[in-house]
Amino acid sequence: AWRPPTARQRHAVDIPNEWLAMPDSKSAAKSAGKKAEKRAERRGHQCAGKTAGQVQTRPPVGLLAEAEVVGAWEDADLLAQDDQGPSLPAKTVQCCEQTWPPQPRPCRMADRKVAEDNTGPYPTRKAPLHADLCPGLEVRLSGLVAAPDLNGAVGRLQEFHMDRGRWAVALPGGGPPKLVRPQNLETVGMAMPTSVPCEASPLEEFNMRLRPLAPCGVEVLGFDTRKRPPPVVLRELERVIAKFGFALFRGQGTLTGVEQCVLSEMFGTGQLHSTHGVHRRAPNQHVFRVSNDPDEGFNEVGPEWHHDGAFVQNVFGHVVYHAVRVPRCGGETALAHTGDAYDALPVQMQQEWERLASVNSNGGIVHPLVFAHPRSGRRSVFLHLGMTGAMLRCDGRGAKAWEGIDALDEAEIMSIFDVHSRNLDSIAYRHRWRDGDVILIDNLAVAHKAAAGAHQLQNGLRILHRTTVAGDWPLVPPAELRIPPVLDTAGPSPFGARRHVWASGYVGLRWGSWREGSVSY
Repeated sequence: AWRPPTARQRHAVDIPNEWLAMPDSKSAAKSAGKKAEKRAERRGHQCAGKTAGQVQTRPPVGLLAEAEVVGAWEDADLLAQDDQGPSLPAKTVQCCEQTWPPQPRPCRMADRKVAEDNTGPYPTRKAPLHADLCPGLEVRLSGLVAAPDLNGAVGRLQEFHMDRGRWAVALPGGGPPKLVRPQNLETVGMAMPTSVPCEASPLEEFNMRLRPLAPCGVEVLGFDTRKRPPPVVLRELERVIAKFGFALFRGQGTLTGVEQCVLSEMFGTGQLHSTHGVHRRAPNQHVFRVSNDPDEGFNEVGPEWHHDGAFVQNVFGHVVYHAVRVPRCGGETALAHTGDAYDALPVQMQQEWERLASVNSNGGIVHPLVFAHPRSGRRSVFLHLGMTGAMLRCDGRGAKAWEGIDALDEAEIMSIFDVHSRNLDSIAYRHRWRDGDVILIDNLAVAHKAAAGAHQLQNGLRILHRTTVAGDWPLVPPAELRIPPVLDTAGPSPFGARRHVWASGYVGLRWGSWREGSVSY
């Protein structure tokens, strides 16, 4: 209850006069009770005449713009509970082998001390209901009132949104994840291998923690992108990113162009490879500025699955993406692990793809379709669906130049593109950007693309800054294929007049109807 301040308190603190005129507790409680009765009466009038299956839903706010929230708000108590966050018992998640969510610890690297009252950058929140849930777990949706057609659908957990008290569930067929309350989830399978945290690493010595995402990626807690950590931390992060595909750093604020360049130079070769166009709004010549508004940045960039820097032999090693402006909804970026893409192929198709190579249409650089990742050693798939001007097959026969090597025709290329695109769609993590997000990818470990709606302005302005790091490993066909590392796609084809594809320039839209939306790539 409110009590008027004493004379000593008023002298010690400059209290506004309007505070001294506050009503007593009894009158305040009486007024609040009348307001509550009026709200309940209005809710009753709004729900009158509705059938039992029609439930008043909450207006879309907050993370409703980030993913589709399914489920019903049954009563006012649930509304109040959601506004204050889930009141749930803390418990250790055994399947993830760590406390969920990770507890905040002081960051030695940034020389910061997190207060004991959990007011630091990663405040403690209580564990989600049903503590056996963890990222990567296969679950079935049930008991949904507002979206009954989703009952029985099976998907995989991605991450727990603490401010909404809901799990993001990726369903088959693509599209944004669904935000579902834990009580509407039933466990039907085991977690995916990529959702198991890494073993103990040097990161813990510097108060950093890993929170794996599903089906790929890992969120790094305790890392300050504006401060350079010791070399042992950087090398460990490179190893972790090669395993998971990319690292997500939340809540980094707005980085300047120089700060993002310095961050990029911490990884890989430490040398920026800036051959892209420079927009007039870019902070410097090393930042590639992407936006859904042509006046703010380059538009319609990356609508198909691709890897940055595929036009050079040493493909970009690491790429940094930073969210400068985030739209109200949409604008997602999809990322898929190329090692998972290879593992998802049938064995016979794996063997066939081992003998294939793609020719980049912007420079004629030749890359193998299947390769071993230089850091993880994992067999992976590399294919740029927007800048492939030809594909070659070596059947292993003959020893002379070009003997046993043939170029694929359009139907064969379309078949490979279709398999690869649908394969990546089925295993992709779709990231909904938040203010201050920074993503660091291993460019050989993941392929990525922008969602179709990312280029549309009606959902709000979207601005991303990209910086690229030169690669340290040549991605060339193996010697046994006897395929030259460079071919001139702008010149005449060495395969004569027989039917095959030989094109130069940006050819991504030639392989599908992206603008019409009839083909995913």
